[in-house]
Amino acid sequence: YFKSDHTLRRLRAEPIGRYMDDFAETLHAKGYSVWAGQAYLRAAAHLGIWIKRQGLSATKLNEEVIGEFARHLPSCRCLGKNQGIYDDAVIGARHFLSHLRDTGVAQVCGAPLQRPSLPALVDNFQRWMLQHRGVSESTLTVYRSILTKLLGTIGETPGSYNAHILRHGVEMQTSCCGPSWAKLVITTARMFLRYLVVLDLCKTQRLEHRRHI
Repeated sequence: YFKSDHTLRRLRAEPIGRYMDDFAETLHAKGYSVWAGQAYLRAAAHLGIWIKRQGLSATKLNEEVIGEFARHLPSCRCLGKNQGIYDDAVIGARHFLSHLRDTGVAQVCGAPLQRPSLPALVDNFQRWMLQHRGVSESTLTVYRSILTKLLGTIGETPGSYNAHILRHGVEMQTSCCGPSWAKLVITTARMFLRYLVVLDLCKTQRLEHRRHI
């Protein structure tokens, strides 16, 4: 996923660097795209920087630690070049924890956590994408994250959507993230709009300016 020597040295830094090559191979084997693989590897490296500052090791990672990592993000200065907004950091950190558990580095503590229920619109959209587009589970994971946040801003009543509401919802996510993630948010929003129009859940007249999203 990366070729730069500087980036590779940073990703392979301790305390989690020894696991990064295997993590990258696992992501590649599961079919993750370049942008997703890079995002999750950067997230794992970010997690590594943070746990080092907390005096922790990779073997101590669990859901509670990931939760603490997530809570530090709004005020994060670990990387020194961001405003504390990392849309893919928690997703990537959870993927890394799953990898460590699969390889026996981190232990499974207690019963597995249940995935929070999805908004009905997001659940129906992912089922439609599976049936008609054949998208992979790794891609759906990203779509779910983006659309759940989007619906938290614009609501779950498609009949009320218009260009202004949708633009505002997209801008709420894209204004505080890097260009790669912003592009993915816009692409996901456009696919979601097409789905709504195809199923006649939203009128095209109300979305006449959607090309600007």
